[in-house]
Amino acid sequence: MPLVSVIIPIYNAALYLQQCLDTIISQTLTDIEIICINDGSTDNTPQILEKYKKKDSRIKVLHQSNKGAGVARNLGLEHATGDYLSFLDADDFFDPSLLEEAHKRITEKKADIVIYRIQTYDQNTEKYANAEFAFAREYFTKKDPFSYLDMPDYIFNSFQNWTWNKMFRREFITENNIRFQPLKRTNDLLFTCTALVLAKRITLLDKILAFYRIGTTDNLQSTNHLAPTDFYKAFSSLQDFLKSKGIYPVVKKSFVNWAADGCVSNLESLKAGSSFEVLYNTVKHEALQKLDINGNNHSYFYNIYNIQELNKIRELSCTEFLFNKLNTARAELSYIKKNLGLDIGKQFDKFSYRLGRAITFCPRVISKGIALIKQHGLKYILKLVQIKIN
Repeated sequence: MPLVSVIIPIYNAALYLQQCLDTIISQTLTDIEIICINDGSTDNTPQILEKYKKKDSRIKVLHQSNKGAGVARNLGLEHATGDYLSFLDADDFFDPSLLEEAHKRITEKKADIVIYRIQTYDQNTEKYANAEFAFAREYFTKKDPFSYLDMPDYIFNSFQNWTWNKMFRREFITENNIRFQPLKRTNDLLFTCTALVLAKRITLLDKILAFYRIGTTDNLQSTNHLAPTDFYKAFSSLQDFLKSKGIYPVVKKSFVNWAADGCVSNLESLKAGSSFEVLYNTVKHEALQKLDINGNNHSYFYNIYNIQELNKIRELSCTEFLFNKLNTARAELSYIKKNLGLDIGKQFDKFSYRLGRAITFCPRVISKGIALIKQHGLKYILKLVQIKIN
């Protein structure tokens, strides 16, 4: 039996797959199995997997028709034999010591879960950035190991609902029958958050061990317009689970804040007008009430920006909200031009202000402009200048 089973769902990841696999087969912890699930890829992913399978006997290759990463991870779980589980993504890459460091920590602390730090890697700029939002120290308890009862108001807000910045004890996962949802997007939220509240011992590892690739056009985040409401389905399922176990009253504040963040961030990441309208109306008329986001005063929320955006959603129609965003973008660009001397007026003058056109390009302005400025600062202004509206 290997010490760690590494499970990798793969769909059309040929551009990045070799780098991913190279950083896994060269791990300093060698007693591992690497389970690759080809999720119906149409590029040369299968050929790359076969090449690596011949190169390294620890690699197992499974195939399924395109059913999504959640189903693929569940298939990997069925074949895993290691004491611990590491779910990695095919477009990311990893520090050579990831598995050894995580395994050492989780065994020393006799924990069910270990959580480590990550950095983002921008595919376009080739620059790295710390992802403090995935290791939110301001929320941490001093107890180690800990459980959700030691930080009930922040258990969902501190580590993201990813699986690839965590290692899990396999017996803990199987005993509790924790599985991924068969969703196109956010299929890991229920799995991760369920594990966080069922784990009796969680430990932290303050080391950067994984690198999350951003700036691509073919990952799940860049194609979220294909299933815009999946994140809401995931939150609803998590809420139902927490209520069924009697846990919800204890972690409600953390859940509501995490759900509010999910509503705002998913709206801002969409790039297709029709999907934006579907999600906006779902959030406005259903999600805010179902997820208990409504009915709380401002002091209940951790993020002021989320409060502002949620108030707009409650008060404005989808069209009004988009025009409000457009005017905000214009004001910010005008301020940048005035204070930095960047001539971006000509770019913005190309925008059409007709309603139909606004519905199609406003989400792109939001995601490529305001969101990048808020996350990365003024260095991304040059990217904003290069936005092309056909």
